[in-house]
Amino acid sequence: MNIDYQYAVQDELNFDHEDSLSHWASLLADKWTPVIDGVHNRDSAEWEHHYESYFDYLELGDYNDILEP
Repeated sequence: MNIDYQYAVQDELNFDHEDSLSHWASLLADKWTPVIDGVHNRDSAEWEHHYESYFDYLELGDYNDILEP
């Protein structure tokens, strides 16, 4: 019995990590902003500064220092 297998090889997978980076940057920014009434104030300039900084840092791929298990 002969089985003919056909494989399609794709050189590069097209992954969009934008949502994942945004999620991690948001969580990391939450760690550094105060909680008001049990909620992180994501509208504050401080939170936005931390978010942008972390997003840029994560986008570079050099994030082993900031992620904790």
